[in-house]
Amino acid sequence: MKLTERSFTMRLKNGFTRNLLTGGLRRALSVATTTIAFGALSLAICEDCMAQPGFGKSVKFNDGWLFELADPDSYNSKDPTTARPPEKADSLWRRVTLPHDWTIEGTASPDLASGTGYLPGGVGFYRRHFNYDKKAEEGKRKYIYFEGVYNRSEVYLNGHLLGKRPNGYSSFMYELTPYLKDGDNVIDVKVDHSRYADSRYYTGSGIYRDVWITDAPSSHIAQWGTGFETISVKNGKADV
Repeated sequence: MKLTERSFTMRLKNGFTRNLLTGGLRRALSVATTTIAFGALSLAICEDCMAQPGFGKSVKFNDGWLFELADPDSYNSKDPTTARPPEKADSLWRRVTLPHDWTIEGTASPDLASGTGYLPGGVGFYRRHFNYDKKAEEGKRKYIYFEGVYNRSEVYLNGHLLGKRPNGYSSFMYELTPYLKDGDNVIDVKVDHSRYADSRYYTGSGIYRDVWITDAPSSHIAQWGTGFETISVKNGKADV
């Protein structure tokens, strides 16, 4: 049986209440603990199969990232679009492995928002170098898929803007193919969480979920695009 968020919540609530009334607090807590453990196990087992792109061949792209947090004094706090990547060699950037949250590393202050645990937001920059062999990759299309970036992200490949995503919870994908070049390629991601008081609950800041690189032939079913269904298979032929 598929365990959805709603069914998990209802099972936990109903099981706890029923057993509290009939078997006492100890039994109710036992049922609640078991249900939570079952739900966590189900989500852990299905994490990769639910999150990664639904076409082509995908590999995680979490290693080898560079990160720098913008100095608040280097840009206009009322206009975070003025924030720019630090002007220093990539070798001086901090190395991180995704998923990454820079807010949790900050210093708490009573002057900040409760939704971020009284921790700071800000503007952060991520960078990733990767090699591309045009001849070996001929006839293929390449995409990058972000499971979640909090928030107001901008993604660039070799200086070309691929797109912007204001929402911090939804996944998104961009095609890299038109802007790839032989040899070294650079992906830059700007994450603007300067408006940190934007949630009732802790969100963190940065590329807080997995990133994937997807290779696919030129003709393929698009992500979130058209699906297909096999109607029948008979005598070596299939109707789809």
